[in-house]
Order: sequence, then C-alpha cells, then structure tokens
Amino acid sequence: MNNATEEKNLIVDLFNEFFPSEEKSIEKNGMGLIYLIQPLVLAVALMVRNKEKIVFKENQYEQAYSISKQVLKFFVTEAPVKIAMFDKDMSYIAASKLWLKDPFFELMGRDPNGKVFRETIAGDSSKWQKIHQNCLQGIAEKKEEDNWTLSEGQQKWLRWEAQPWYISADEIGGSLIFCEDITVRKEVQIKADHLTKINEELENFAYMCPHDLQTHLRTLASFITLIEEHNHDKMDSLTQTYVSYVKVALDGMKSIIQNSLLYTELMNHSFLKEHVDMNDLLTNALVSIDASIKQKNAIIKTTKLPSIFANKTCIKRVLENLILNSIKFCTRQPIVEIQGKEEGRYIIFSIKDNGIGISLKDQEKVFDKFSRLHSNQKFPGTGLGLSYCKKILEYHEGKIWIDSTENEGSTFYLSFPNFKHYQEKPQFLPNS
Repeated sequence: MNNATEEKNLIVDLFNEFFPSEEKSIEKNGMGLIYLIQPLVLAVALMVRNKEKIVFKENQYEQAYSISKQVLKFFVTEAPVKIAMFDKDMSYIAASKLWLKDPFFELMGRDPNGKVFRETIAGDSSKWQKIHQNCLQGIAEKKEEDNWTLSEGQQKWLRWEAQPWYISADEIGGSLIFCEDITVRKEVQIKADHLTKINEELENFAYMCPHDLQTHLRTLASFITLIEEHNHDKMDSLTQTYVSYVKVALDGMKSIIQNSLLYTELMNHSFLKEHVDMNDLLTNALVSIDASIKQKNAIIKTTKLPSIFANKTCIKRVLENLILNSIKFCTRQPIVEIQGKEEGRYIIFSIKDNGIGISLKDQEKVFDKFSRLHSNQKFPGTGLGLSYCKKILEYHEGKIWIDSTENEGSTFYLSFPNFKHYQEKPQFLPNS
C-alpha cells in the first residue's frame, strides 16, 4: 500500500471515529467547516508520525493528539477568520489575527496566551462562558444571528460556532470558537424589513383609500342629483351653473379614483395570461367606449390583428385608454387607425390619430404618473392613463412608445413578445 492510500485510509478512519453514525454526521455537518478541524489536524499529526517514523506505544493516537494540539494552535493562529482556542478554564491558548484586532474582545493585538477570556471581553461574558461549558460537555453549538450587548450598552450582531477540541480520544481539552461580526449586514436587513413593512402598509392604504372615497363620492353624486331634481324649477341660471360645476368636479374625482383603483390593482395582483384574439378584444373595447365614440363622431379604422399571449382585461383597458385619448385630444373629427403585425420575435401594434400631437420635449413625460400637458379645463383627465398602460406593457415584457408631431397627430406603438417563440401555456404576470 503506498503512502497516499495510507493517508486516505487514515483520514477515513478518523472521520469515522468523530462521526460514528450517519445521524450524528448529519447533525454535526450542520455546524459547518469548524467541526472538521479536530479530525483534520489529527490526520496531519498522524501523517507527521508516519513521515518522521515516530513510534507510538500503547495508544496509537496518544502522541497524535499531542501533535494535533500544536497543529490546531498553529491553524487557529494563522486562520484568516476570527477564531480562538481555549483551555478548560477558558484561558486563551491561541487566537487568530482578526480575533485579536476586534475591539469586541479587547485584546488590541496583544498576545492572548494565558489570558482569561472573561477578563478581556467587552460586556457580560456569562453567555460565552455557558457556550464554553457546553463544549466541555461535548456539545457543539452555532447561531447564524445572535444579538449581544456590549459594556456601554451598544448592540452587536454575531454569527458564531463553537465546538470542543480533544487532548485524547476520551478527554476534551477546551473549546474552539469561531465568530463573525454581522452587525452592519443585520442593521441593513432590519432597515430593509422596516421599509418593506412601511411599503406594504402604504400599498394597503393606497388600495383601500380609493374604495372608501368611491363610497363617499357616490353619496355626494346621489345627493347632488336629488337636490337638482327637487329644486329644478326654483334654481336660477347661476345656481344651475354652480351645480353643473359640481357635477363636472365629481366626474373628475370619479375618473381619478377609478384610475387609482386600476393602478393599485395592477400593483397588488398577479394576472393570468392566455392566448388573446386581438380582433375580438378590440371589438369589445370599442363597444365599451361606444358612447364617447359617438359623442365625438369619431371614425375608427382597423385591419386584421395578430393574436398575442396576454391578460385580456389589462390589454382591453390599454386599448380603451389609448383610443379615448386619441378621441379626446383632437380639435376636429377624430380619425383613429389601429393596425398590428408580426416582426420576428415581437408583435407590434400601432394606434394612430389626427389629434393635437405632442411636442418632442414632452413625449417622455406622458408616461409619468399624474403627468398632464394641458389644463383640466381644456382637456379633463387624471394623468394616470398612460402610466397605467406603460406598467401593463412592462408586465407583459413589452414596450410602449410614441411618435408624434404637434398639430398633426400621434402614433402609439405597443410591442409584445411573439408567443409562437414561447411555451404555449397559461402563465402569470409577476407582482411588482
């Protein structure tokens, strides 16, 4: 048998000794790399014995344990982590350079050999001493996140592991303690969790507030109608004008609330995607806004449209929004042309109008929430419609953009991934 095979068998035997059963092995493997130190340094000690022809007497591991203590001490001293080795009285045997430099242990780089841990630690040492006593009982422990209080009351978060080390097969010599300061990381996590909670509360408020406002708005609208009906013959022209202003304001509030509800609904839910016949969907959208089309005597021109993989409700709202905008922002008879075609991995739709157009400097603004380019008296609205359309397109992994010339008209383009290049099965849009 060659030396390499002997050394491999030696390591296997040592691990079998330290992990005598599969159950214990699983339990101790949870401790991480630190729990492997003792068998590894023993393996090194026995390899030294073989190389130096050291003769062992009664117990073949007795001198190996003696050598392993020195190897272990050297390992701890040179380890690039915070780790320390203690004897039974919890006096230092060795400590790594990073351990010595940590103000928490108050060694300030000094030689720790022989110093008692409780006399050097910042704050109460009883917690560490309990961990050390558990090690002397053969109990290995670890904590991924543990809060400690320093002498001046400062809070510190640590990740630590502790395990016993052995001076013989049956006798524990002390403890090995590994430590990592995770205070900064933990504080960032706490702040992030706090911000997440605040955002959730704000989202819940943003979702509930429009619902509550809508209830009160309906009540106001109902009473304004009752007042108008009850006093119709008694109101002079000025009062009738004031009432009409109130009704216009209520309609504006209703529009804001409805758009806010749509936006918060989109932000808080997942939506099923499916294959959508855009010709049928456009027909349904035109039926929904038929009153506005007739009111402005608008002309709607369409060609045969390709199908897409999308959420029907969301895309119907996008079509309604864009067509209504084309009709509203027009000072002559509105003409709206809707087309669509496949372009490789994408499907592109266009909605072209002959409206007032948008200047080049304002074309990026139109997709911002509550962005308005015109006074509410001239063109009433909430400024939420196009931002809602943009969010829906983003959820579909698509895009929306505009090509516009002032006083000539605008063309809005919508791009969607071509579902022929993707799995043809229902999917869910991601939450924001």
